[in-house]
Amino acid sequence: MPNLFRRAAIAGLALALGIAVLFAGLIAFGTSAPPPPLAVLLEPAIAQARAQQGMVPPLQSFKSRDGSALAYRRYEGRADAALFLIHGSTGSAEGMHAMAVALNEANGPTIITLDMRGHGASGRLGDIDFIGQMEHDLEDALSLAPSGAKLGLIGFSAGGGFALRVAGTTLGERFERIILLAPMLHPRSATYRQNGGGWAVAYLPRLIALAVLEQSGIHIYQHLPVLAFARQDRDGKPYTYSFRLWANFKAHEDYAADYRRQKRAPLVMIGAEDELFVATAYEPELKAIRGDAEVRVLPGLNHINLSLRPEAFAAIRAELRNF
Repeated sequence: MPNLFRRAAIAGLALALGIAVLFAGLIAFGTSAPPPPLAVLLEPAIAQARAQQGMVPPLQSFKSRDGSALAYRRYEGRADAALFLIHGSTGSAEGMHAMAVALNEANGPTIITLDMRGHGASGRLGDIDFIGQMEHDLEDALSLAPSGAKLGLIGFSAGGGFALRVAGTTLGERFERIILLAPMLHPRSATYRQNGGGWAVAYLPRLIALAVLEQSGIHIYQHLPVLAFARQDRDGKPYTYSFRLWANFKAHEDYAADYRRQKRAPLVMIGAEDELFVATAYEPELKAIRGDAEVRVLPGLNHINLSLRPEAFAAIRAELRNF
């Protein structure tokens, strides 16, 4: 019997060592080549903002609960209503300028566009400190709204996925209206095109290994990149997200539960010609989750044009007419 126990112990140790070596290999070497640049998906918004530089409000900062200075831009409007706009993956407040101007004009609400942590001038590019920090940051940013104002939240692309995540929490209850523009629901959703239509490539072996560790309560190595985009960062290197930023700047894994939580279903708007997501798949998928789902498919618009074109802004303003 002692020999049997010894052999079992040795076998268990060998198995544990083998698993450890496997995970170490997946984490260390489980990367992929970044996708080729797709400037058309982001640069038009930046170019338009820079062409209107005189109209772009100065970048300001507020202090988050951890003492970090996080960047935002403010478009003064009505004091009884404030809209927070959340940019897409690798974006910043600058890219939401055209939408902010359009929604702010003609006695529109006060608009606040954020550089989400890990983007633009907020924190370390492509990384955050822990999963859940971005919800804390948004909650802290609510202090920027006029006192007593009703609140609205609009998220674009990955920011739409994050807005959906917020809708699934108690924080979401503070927003009277939530609108998801071409939202990233989940890679397993029927709305998702492979590799986001060429916009992003996941380092799947590393991502899976870190996700398993996360489920086990082990948070080491979450600073490592797991997602590369078809865009370069400010240093000319591939723009990447760490595991913890990837895990936070999106809907929860149970995105259907996020969508069910609010009393009023978050409105979804999508361009009919979207290159990253399948526009026709949103309504059947969301209607299956809850019968009061609202989806607007806007003809003639691709992904980035949903954040740039007057017809998109007119459709959004129509949905906010009582806000």
